Amino acid sequence: MNTSPAAPTIVRTDPISPSIPPSPETTMIRYFDPSHLSFFMAGATLRLTVADEYSCLQVSVHRMFPLTHPDQYFSIRDGAGNELGVLRSLNALDPNGRECVLLALTRRYMAAEVRKIIRARERFGIVEWEVETHRGVCRFSTRDLRDNIRRLSDRHFVIPDVEGNRYDIPDLAALDTQSQAWLLQHL
Repeated sequence: MNTSPAAPTIVRTDPISPSIPPSPETTMIRYFDPSHLSFFMAGATLRLTVADEYSCLQVSVHRMFPLTHPDQYFSIRDGAGNELGVLRSLNALDPNGRECVLLALTRRYMAAEVRKIIRARERFGIVEWEVETHRGVCRFSTRDLRDNIRRLSDRHFVIPDVEGNRYDIPDLAALDTQSQAWLLQHL
């Protein structure tokens, strides 16, 4: 049985003398020249063409320092999650490409701010939450919360649900006593 990671989905733009994109085994970081990148959307999927090298049918963009430098240093990854390279800034991208990347980042890093925990109930290892956020009341489920919750400080928590959405609690002390008890019961 082959246990090696799946190869990225790559379409070569020059079949005569193609360059091979960086492999997951390399240790060098490739810094992209923004003038050689062309990002575009195909439906809800972000795609990338690196001039004279290759195209990826699905890419994701991750902030490398989302809290300290949210507008600098972006990891560009293929559909399998392998890093293709790093983009230092979005400023030099063409306007359409920058808009596509900003849309993808907004989707990736959108987090609902929790204002109140109405209910939290554990069943079969899954906690079902009902919370009030700045967008209204919502329900979500979490698994292995103790392992997956991000504690950014003594009072700041980010809760990821089973679908990858994030729920931000910027200040535990700002929540009412019952909401604090619901959260601490499941930590």
